[in-house]
Amino acid sequence: MAENGSTTAPSDGAIMERAFSYCNESMKTIILQCRRLQTSEPEDSDFLFRKLADLRFLILSLDRLYKSAHLMRKVPSTMSDVDKALRKFNNSIPFLKKFRDVGEHFDEYSVDSGRRDDVTRFELQVGKWNDDSFEWLGETLNILDTKNAAKELFIAMRDIKNNFFSQT
Repeated sequence: MAENGSTTAPSDGAIMERAFSYCNESMKTIILQCRRLQTSEPEDSDFLFRKLADLRFLILSLDRLYKSAHLMRKVPSTMSDVDKALRKFNNSIPFLKKFRDVGEHFDEYSVDSGRRDDVTRFELQVGKWNDDSFEWLGETLNILDTKNAAKELFIAMRDIKNNFFSQT
């Protein structure tokens, strides 16, 4: 019995299709956010923090891509290939979890009660844009490099999915 009370667990094929659907949605969002971060937008004159908001959406979309790819690990025959692709992605953006955690738990970090000892409330709304890069929390996120890392993970997940279905 599945955990939610269903009488059957999803098939490996259903997991692969769902996971890749989420990967596809995440990748399209990543591309959108990267474009927005590299352009001027109509709201820029009224919303001083527009780029920071788009950066937050990018970080969440990258995290969602990672989690979507990680979902494919539930199919035993793909676990090794997925792990390899995820390691490569993590090596490209090793601070993604830090950015995501601090951004999502800003309320805790705002009063210095976040889980990470290396982040203080004084760093939360302080960052620096350099052309196509953003410096925050002692790390630098390059938009083009980040988009390329996401594309590599997406392509790896597509290939893993296609290989899975060609063998069934």
